Amino acid sequence: EVNGVCVLLSKCYSPTCTKDKPCYSLSCPRRRTLKKQTSMKTLNKNKSIGNIIIQNINQNYLNSASNDEKTLWSSSVPMEILEKLSSKEIKKQEAIYEVYVTEKNFVKSLETVRDSIIKTLAETNIIPHDIRKNFIKHVFAHVNDIYSVNKRFLDSLNDRMHPQNYIISGIGDIILKWIPFFEPFVFYIASRPYAKYLMETQRQVNPYFSRFDEDLMNSKLRHGIDSFLSQGVSRPGRYVLLVREILKSTDQKKQPKEFDCLTKSLELLNALMKRIDKASGAAQDRHDVILLKQKILFKNEFVNLGLNDEKRRIRHEGTLFRKEINTISNTGQLSNQMSSSNLSGLNSNSVNVAQNFNMNNVGDIQFYLLDNVLLFLKSKAVNKWNQHKVFQRPIPLPLLFVIPGEEMSVSLRKYIASSSLTSLSQSSKKLSLINSSVNSNAITFLYYGAKQRYQITLYGAQIAAITTLLDKIKQEQNRLIQNYNIFTLYKLSDKVFDYNNRILSLEPFDYGKKNLVLTNQGL
Repeated sequence: EVNGVCVLLSKCYSPTCTKDKPCYSLSCPRRRTLKKQTSMKTLNKNKSIGNIIIQNINQNYLNSASNDEKTLWSSSVPMEILEKLSSKEIKKQEAIYEVYVTEKNFVKSLETVRDSIIKTLAETNIIPHDIRKNFIKHVFAHVNDIYSVNKRFLDSLNDRMHPQNYIISGIGDIILKWIPFFEPFVFYIASRPYAKYLMETQRQVNPYFSRFDEDLMNSKLRHGIDSFLSQGVSRPGRYVLLVREILKSTDQKKQPKEFDCLTKSLELLNALMKRIDKASGAAQDRHDVILLKQKILFKNEFVNLGLNDEKRRIRHEGTLFRKEINTISNTGQLSNQMSSSNLSGLNSNSVNVAQNFNMNNVGDIQFYLLDNVLLFLKSKAVNKWNQHKVFQRPIPLPLLFVIPGEEMSVSLRKYIASSSLTSLSQSSKKLSLINSSVNSNAITFLYYGAKQRYQITLYGAQIAAITTLLDKIKQEQNRLIQNYNIFTLYKLSDKVFDYNNRILSLEPFDYGKKNLVLTNQGL
């Protein structure tokens, strides 16, 4: 028999406990009921506030979209005018009209971001107060700069696109005038990697922001925040396509000035796209390095990898395994050895086995090839968060030897004559040539330092992944050799100096024109 009170089925037996003021006990049924009711009220209140916000955004959008332009130029021109034009002239007018319409829609999207999205996030508690200012600053960076330029660019197009002027002679002079002011696009696109990271983080940890973004997509806007912000990324490339299309349809003999303006505009836009590609690539590479720095956790000894250097880059990354993957059966079993015949027939089954191998936590190793070191990390889930601990001491590339296969078949000392970068690279190249015929998904790394030395063999899911890693390492080592090869070497003599007549010292004289050589046999 069990004697006692089941508090889940009864009211609280504390004399001080009431319906409005429950007692201190965490297991009090009244406290649980009150807490549940409070959470439901908060949820309903947030839903109602969210609905009001979305309704206001919809109303603002409808007000701004009340006078929409027609999509095609031909649909806005009387038929008698259209029949008098050639097909080439119609294509030109369509391209000019598309520049105007798409620019108008782009400016309208910027106004929606500024007046609806940014204002809502700044005035509500969708984003926590302590990070709200920083979030808006970085996610919507340079939006106002782009709007101020493109709004004036649109005004210039509006003046040229007069309702009574069905046929526009050209807009090359307008485009050429405003291209030098399109520089904010470079900074805007370069800021996108960090902005996307902030938004993805908020979606994962902040349900209110995630719900707000979903409501935007389900509203009359039909776009989320990402969709609005991506328009600024694609807009410069759209200018290039449209200007090129107008240039194709422009007669150089009839409109030489317009043709020259469009040609110069296209050159300036191509130069702008090159600057954008360079800036965005550098920003993405730097962002990847920052994320890597945040997740690295050293077990014992801290090693400075130079990740604070602005020029530091991740050249290659992937996953290796501490045990070999076997694909000889469809059951997905794993073994420690694999024949070369099975390795040559890797297919989709091997990928599935590799995924199962990874999911079973049998020791997958993430590697990062930076421009200065090779880094091994081991991922481990702790309290639903992944910790990335350094698996082995990072290997500086000048001290890295890597071969395909499971063992160093040749003594390393045979090929190491000195500690210079050139000799180390040549040694690694010879070892790679010796073992290049080995058909295996294994790869062996050797750290040959003065104080730190170790050798480790890891395995890849496919031979192609091992080959790619070997090529990337070779490229980075060759790059280091070229960057640090500051001396020009030449032979002084082939016969005079040998093991019996070794050079002990050398001193230049006669203003560097001659050298005084001291050997064990004299001067």
